[in-house]
Amino acid sequence: MRSRLDRASHSSRWIVIAALAGMAIGPRLSSQQGPPPGAPTRAPAPPEITAANATGPAAEALAFEQKIEAAVGKGDTAYVDSVLSKDFSF
Repeated sequence: MRSRLDRASHSSRWIVIAALAGMAIGPRLSSQQGPPPGAPTRAPAPPEITAANATGPAAEALAFEQKIEAAVGKGDTAYVDSVLSKDFSF
């Protein structure tokens, strides 16, 4: 009876070791593979819009946001209330 338990315990250890090794090595192997043949390619992400490179409506929105931030910093609630809707909350 004891020999059966020893064999079961021994094989369980190897199963755990193999599973841990697979979890450690698997991501490395899969990250080296390219996309499957015929898979659609992703378009590159558009550049991030910042205050330095914003133009048109994006520049207007950023300027408006900066005005609101300045008013909040000064405690100018009259300006903030005048430009935001009554149900706006942040």
